Amino acid sequence: MLLYVKSFVENILDSKRFKFDTPSSALQKFQPIAPYKLPDPVPGLNYPAYLAPWLGNDLQREAFAKLNALKDKIKLGVNATLQQIWQRLQCSDYFFFMSDGYLDGTQQNIVTNPFGTPYNAFITYMNIIGDFERRVNLSIDNTSINQLSDKQIADSIKYYQARIKELKQEYQKRSLLS
Repeated sequence: MLLYVKSFVENILDSKRFKFDTPSSALQKFQPIAPYKLPDPVPGLNYPAYLAPWLGNDLQREAFAKLNALKDKIKLGVNATLQQIWQRLQCSDYFFFMSDGYLDGTQQNIVTNPFGTPYNAFITYMNIIGDFERRVNLSIDNTSINQLSDKQIADSIKYYQARIKELKQEYQKRSLLS
């Protein structure tokens, strides 16, 4: 097998038609067609089983979605403390404690849940996320435009344009129902 790979690489290097490149160099040479969004994390192994301890039930997925929904606001230029809290809230332990996989007795090496139940872990985490979101909103509201970089201003405009679009759609739905 090693001989085959060596021969393959040598043939590529000798060819004028193909060449090797680093990802960053390729990004500089070619323009993207469109952004690619991954709605969910993608592990390298057996997908459903691999993420089950962290995103295997509705509680975990809802908590992850709530946390992920704050991503755009964090980019708008919150202070370093809030950015650090944001990073810590992504710790896998929070999601692991919401797991109900051990309730059927099949999970090995059960770790004691400091919250008692997955539901209590979920409620606690959602309360933390709610408080955190209020702090982020206050931080954004109190940030002077002069303190923002050009990228942060552009990100703010993009965020609020998307939010306005969502609100208009919701308003139209409600108008049709009444």
